[in-house]
Amino acid sequence: MRSLFRQPAVWLSGFALLLYAWPALRVVQLSPDAVEYIDIARRLVDGDGYQLGVKAYHFGGTEVLHDGLSERAPLYPVLVAGLFSLGLGLPSIQLVNAVLAAASVALVYGLGCELFGRRTGALAGLLAATSPVMLVRMVPPMTEALAIWLTLAATWLVVRYGRRGRTDAFLLAGAALGLSYLARPTAA
Repeated sequence: MRSLFRQPAVWLSGFALLLYAWPALRVVQLSPDAVEYIDIARRLVDGDGYQLGVKAYHFGGTEVLHDGLSERAPLYPVLVAGLFSLGLGLPSIQLVNAVLAAASVALVYGLGCELFGRRTGALAGLLAATSPVMLVRMVPPMTEALAIWLTLAATWLVVRYGRRGRTDAFLLAGAALGLSYLARPTAA
């Protein structure tokens, strides 16, 4: 356990989490897309199925309550519904996104180390941790944090273990990419 805390990936992730946790817990950052994900999750918890009852743009003749799968991929709303069913609220959901973003920083570090060495990995991890884009896009209750973490995990598995001939790395990477597609189809 002691050697774990000597790992730069742990320090970079911890630093990133400190940066992301404060805004995640203080201000719920809602956008029309975030409201739709939350609406689907709440309807799942209420037993209404995968229904969407919020439309950012409503035109006459279209139903407001409709199948959520026609507009939103299922993995993130299911994750949020699970958190809601545990009694957690929107700040906690943003904190989960902050944890996923911090874990993504560790994966960026790991990829940098594997491909270009420890110094480059540390710089890449630090740049990822301090990127304003990470804070703005990865903390709100949206799919980005989950999809990017899954995609980076798949990439890391292939880079780290795939070139060593481990076929299980490709199976796990494929599963991670499949889940990433279910979180955000345009990211996988």
